[in-house]
Amino acid sequence: GFQRRISVKNIGRNVSAAVHAVTAGSASARILKEFRPDIAIGTGGYVSGPVLRRAAKMGIPVLVHESNAFPGVTIKVLAKHAAAVMIADEAAKKYLPEGCRVVVTGNPLRADFLHMDAQSRQKAREELHLDSRPMVLSFGGSLGAEKINRTMAEVLARSHKAGGLQHIHGTGKSGWESTCALLR
Repeated sequence: GFQRRISVKNIGRNVSAAVHAVTAGSASARILKEFRPDIAIGTGGYVSGPVLRRAAKMGIPVLVHESNAFPGVTIKVLAKHAAAVMIADEAAKKYLPEGCRVVVTGNPLRADFLHMDAQSRQKAREELHLDSRPMVLSFGGSLGAEKINRTMAEVLARSHKAGGLQHIHGTGKSGWESTCALLR
């Protein structure tokens, strides 16, 4: 991916990323010609960009799904060429280019999440060393992860003092040390 912070190291990374982006288009074309998909679906991120752009140029219908509240650059660029842009939240619509077809789908979940019986729930609680108190799972990502982790450190501290909840917070690899420092 392209690094937005300017440094000598990142300039080198961006040159490399540009080379990969250019060569990814022709590699994508070869794969698409060989595989001949009926449809191409992507979830954003720079990795999906070249494949989906090439698919659109080849007349293959393209769908993109944006699970974040703020669509990323790749989704915004692809939206103009997509048969539909599926978004998790209605609020994301205002950040997309005019004229693209938008469908609010929410974020898909595996059926297992929706249909857990009491025995499976109890087994999961035992494996996670949780008691019968309510359990909260929190996590965030992308551009808001650092702020989410800082905020959750405050929430976790208050929640721990109150004692009424159990809380699991996923920090992400880059947020682990700073979040642990805040909690200490």
